Amino acid sequence: MEVHLDPDQHLLKGESTITYANNSPDTLDSIYLHLYPNAFQEGSVKYREFQRVRFAGGISQDNPSYIEVLDFEIAGENGLLSSDFKIDDSILSATLPQPAAPGDTLVVTLSWEHKIRERAGRMGYSGEQYDMAQWYPKMVVYDDKGWHNVPFHAIGEFYGEFGDYDVTIGIPEKYIVGATGVVVQGDPGWTSVSVDTAMEFSEWLASRDTVERDSAARRIVTFHGEDIHDFAWIASPTFVYEPGEWNGIDVHVLYNASVGEKWTRVVRERSERALEWLSTRFGPYPYPQVTVTHAMRGGGMEYPMLVMNGTESEGLIVHEIGHIWFYGILGNNEVDEPWLDEGFTTFQTRWYLEDRYPPYGLDLESSSRYNDFQKRFWSFNSISERSQWSVIRFMTSGHDRPIATKSYHSPGYNVYRQNAYTKPSLMLQSLRSALGEEVFDEAMKTYYARWKLKHPNEKRFRDTMEEVSGQDLDWFFDSWLHSTFQCDYALKGWKKKRLEDGSYEVTATIVNRANMFYPLEIDVALANGDTFRTRWTDYLWRWKDEVTFAVPSRPERIVLDPDNETLDMNLLNNSSGLPPYRVVFNWPGMAFSPRDGYALKWNPLLWYHKNDGLKPGLSLLRTYGHWTRLEMSLTAGVKSKRVHGKAHYSKSLSFFLPSLTFSASGYSLEGVRGAGLDLDYRWNRYYGYPPHHTAHFGLYVTDADGTDYTDLYESGTVTVFYGKYAARADLGQFGGILNLGVFSAPGGLGDWTFARLVSDLELRGRASGFSFAGRFIAGYSLANSGGLPVQEKFTVHGAGSGDYFSKPYLRHSSSMYNIELGENDFLRNHFHLYGDANLRGYYEHGFEGAENLVAATAELSRSLPIPVLNSSARLFFDGGWLWSEVDNLDGQLLTDSGFGFTLRKRVIGADLKFRIDFPFWLNTEADAPEGIRKIDFSRWVFGFDAGLP
Repeated sequence: MEVHLDPDQHLLKGESTITYANNSPDTLDSIYLHLYPNAFQEGSVKYREFQRVRFAGGISQDNPSYIEVLDFEIAGENGLLSSDFKIDDSILSATLPQPAAPGDTLVVTLSWEHKIRERAGRMGYSGEQYDMAQWYPKMVVYDDKGWHNVPFHAIGEFYGEFGDYDVTIGIPEKYIVGATGVVVQGDPGWTSVSVDTAMEFSEWLASRDTVERDSAARRIVTFHGEDIHDFAWIASPTFVYEPGEWNGIDVHVLYNASVGEKWTRVVRERSERALEWLSTRFGPYPYPQVTVTHAMRGGGMEYPMLVMNGTESEGLIVHEIGHIWFYGILGNNEVDEPWLDEGFTTFQTRWYLEDRYPPYGLDLESSSRYNDFQKRFWSFNSISERSQWSVIRFMTSGHDRPIATKSYHSPGYNVYRQNAYTKPSLMLQSLRSALGEEVFDEAMKTYYARWKLKHPNEKRFRDTMEEVSGQDLDWFFDSWLHSTFQCDYALKGWKKKRLEDGSYEVTATIVNRANMFYPLEIDVALANGDTFRTRWTDYLWRWKDEVTFAVPSRPERIVLDPDNETLDMNLLNNSSGLPPYRVVFNWPGMAFSPRDGYALKWNPLLWYHKNDGLKPGLSLLRTYGHWTRLEMSLTAGVKSKRVHGKAHYSKSLSFFLPSLTFSASGYSLEGVRGAGLDLDYRWNRYYGYPPHHTAHFGLYVTDADGTDYTDLYESGTVTVFYGKYAARADLGQFGGILNLGVFSAPGGLGDWTFARLVSDLELRGRASGFSFAGRFIAGYSLANSGGLPVQEKFTVHGAGSGDYFSKPYLRHSSSMYNIELGENDFLRNHFHLYGDANLRGYYEHGFEGAENLVAATAELSRSLPIPVLNSSARLFFDGGWLWSEVDNLDGQLLTDSGFGFTLRKRVIGADLKFRIDFPFWLNTEADAPEGIRKIDFSRWVFGFDAGLP
């Protein structure tokens, strides 16, 4: 190919000559080429699939791209065959008047123009940088299944034919170029921008002489690559360059000067280590160079001899360079079998990181994701544990698909990502455990040696694994690849018997509670402190088995799968005795969830109440992934000696119905006791894609004792049955949630009888630097002659009684440590939670609450340029019609408006927020308490949130 870029027009003009040898045993009567840029137009297959799955950012019609073929000819060994072709979507097809027999050679010549889009997905331009991928007319693969003339889909990647490439690129001289292949002619510009790594990058950048370049001059450079199935290139006028080398293989690093402090030295070093790891672990790198470049967007993408990375992350570098093995060298069909590359390199990336940075696979020392405090005090999951929890949640979601699903048959990208990346990576981890690391390593190296620079597939991989291991592995691969089976072994019980020689005979009962089969490692903890390990090998087609073995001294505890290699859904039942606990402090923002036992997180409490004085206490949180959660807290009044507490338990019922959760709660708190039961069912269109639906069914009982512990509840018992539904959608810059609720307090079960309907809608969005949000609520209550208790009415100035009572610092006007701002004006009176009527300007009116309402809130905010703090300013309006017998409201319209500010700051993992609003204007003074004015700039409320959700 010879191509020339016109940056002013974002146009690439190209001439291609393709020499195609028919190495198949078949006679070919047509040929096909991919025109990938054509997929980014309205009406394409990719466009229609974007519409179907509602991808945020899909294909902009203001930003199309295409390849226009200007001239086209096919010549055979006896001269011109045809110049006819047709284009359908992203596929060019041409019929051969004289079919090409096995061994024949065709020469395809074409001239074309590529209109380059602003970068979307993998390629395009941003500013002056060009990331050029899937950019040229490319031969479709013909293999034992025929032509793979599949259009470019919204989900999935590529399948390319191996060949030799000679590509000449013409570009303005100011651009620095990196590409697949080696430079055989011309100057890519690297020497002129080579970084002196003996200096600090900032010093080198400051000392660098600015090179004046002729704007009309062109850089012409030719790259040559052999045994590759794709060609990509990247160019930017702001690139700088660092060279490296490993084992005779050149390493070229190109990055924008703006990220030089992060990229200098470390990217080269990490790239060299990646080459060493992959070559040693799987097989030697067959190419003369690898180029690591700075892509214009986050994430990364791989091409033969070239990767485009958005960051300097070591995991990203190892992953993308790893793709040159799994996709580049082992050239599988990523459209039909994406797991053969994405799963393999996800597996090897995790293996590398956990091998280099045990035990978590995190380079905490150089990580910028965590601060020094978090690195010292937090507890972390390994990346294997995080991957397993992610897959287990997916497998129990009801959206699971077999790994062997074609990429474009995935209903959404999140399903594709789990089945192409994470699930198969854990499959390979389980295979390594099942075969043993030595056999697995030999099999992987054999697979690489046998199929490098060829087209492997599932059968070829499975055959290699079975041949090297000497095992029939259908039981393993069929379950993982072609089903949605799960693994859940349990230790049902065990017994021991002392033998004459002082050793012990142990019999363990193993039960298979799911439908996958595995050989299991069994660890036995002995009384002398040693550990004995054996292996259960009689596992196939057994749902229950008794395993008997001898141990040298008295056994105390047995653990199945102690290394957590099988993706067992629930490891709590894999050991004798009580499941282990990992006791950690509950630092804000710390997500710690071990796989082999409970996480028990604790933190102290310190509240205040006028009746109790200071209330020290303890909060405990026990979790096991998404399976179960138990929260408990106790406080004791220093003055009153009274103890208050609450507990909430939830358990996933996904074994019965995916995404179904049961929960129960009970509490005895300041002046109120209560209990509740709830069934929570969640679903969405596709895994992780909006809209998200939630349905709740349950009941709650509250009993207020009439003391002065709280002013939020009226004395008496309330029993309420409810059904609630919510639909939420987050679509990039816009989103919203609709809530519907039906509540009924039947007679005879409490002191009040009533029914209530509630509907509210929240909307939010961002545009032109502004954020806007709106909330609309309508509620109607029907009660007997006793009316409604205050805790069941719609609160006028903010959220309902239950929401306020759920926060210990809001249960009484004195709860915020008895801070009094004036006579009978406590700090809590100025606290605002969003909810109900939300007329925040009426906090001073003393309204008891409304039985019926129609209300709305609107906010417009914009960020403020304040250093260190994330801050914003806001304008707001609240208004509504309210009906309340006690407050003498009979459909009056009450409104307020004002301005406010929000401050946000992240401190040791906690996202701290503070909001203050000034509702200076009210629309009415009617029936207002003395001293409340229509316009008053001294009114204020505050909250610990960032604004309307």
